[in-house]
Amino acid sequence: MPMPGSQTITHAYRLPGGWEPVPKQRLSVTNALALRAQGYTMIRAKRRFRSPYNHSMVQFLQAAGHSDR
Repeated sequence: MPMPGSQTITHAYRLPGGWEPVPKQRLSVTNALALRAQGYTMIRAKRRFRSPYNHSMVQFLQAAGHSDR
């Protein structure tokens, strides 16, 4: 699971649009929650020159210690 802040979000996924480019921002709990509030369920993030990784929003937030309960 990624470390918060170590990657940059480049795209986000939601239905019915699929993958959409979003303004580049650091991968953090705050940014993930903001994207989730807009209906996105997955994020695509990359670290420097490495290939991008797809992350489930739920799994990222759980791994970062965030809980809705």
